[in-house]
Amino acid sequence: MHSTASTKSNTTTTTTTNTTANELVNRIETYIIATKTHSAPSNYNNNKHYKYYLHLFLDIDMSVLGKTSLAYDAYAYAIRQEYAFVPHDVYCTKRADILESFLQRDYIFDNVVMRGVLEGQCRDNLKREIGFLRKGVIPCMDMK
Repeated sequence: MHSTASTKSNTTTTTTTNTTANELVNRIETYIIATKTHSAPSNYNNNKHYKYYLHLFLDIDMSVLGKTSLAYDAYAYAIRQEYAFVPHDVYCTKRADILESFLQRDYIFDNVVMRGVLEGQCRDNLKREIGFLRKGVIPCMDMK
């Protein structure tokens, strides 16, 4: 009898763990996909707890934009290297368009603390890079 109860308990625990693991994998997948647009999917607004963590994750992903000018320029150069297969003029135009879309938001960072610490420097970095890109210049690459 004890053996049966133990087996049943283990099965229940395994099922619960698998469901939780599957939910976690789905949530992580949603977080990663959301980095493409840096916004929460519309169906994610139903759960405030999950939405909070998704926005925090996106803010952390965007935090590199609020680094010092020198660190940001190195990041911008690394992004260009990642997209080296894209023709220079196309890269400059499209990247500037994407960066401008961030500037059109009321806030780049959803988290109030991150906004307070990073928002100003982030906007300065984006404006500066956009200015370079519109002239066909990649920060660090063409500034040596």
